[in-house]
Amino acid sequence: MVDKLVEKGILTREQSQEDRRQVIVRISPEAAKKIERIKQIALRSIVDLVNKVGPETTRKWCEVLEEIRVVIKK
Repeated sequence: MVDKLVEKGILTREQSQEDRRQVIVRISPEAAKKIERIKQIALRSIVDLVNKVGPETTRKWCEVLEEIRVVIKK
């Protein structure tokens, strides 16, 4: 799986300078930029949605999400 993600440019691999047996796997800089853009788009979408539905519906939505979180945590 890691090989495929490296091929696609999502991850990078490099040998450890301290121990040549270790391989360090990281998110590539390009993938990190894409992830940040996706996070910003998602945040803007949520803010737009909250603004459209108003404070009362947003409060109810938060209450439901909290109940779901509690149930899942059990």
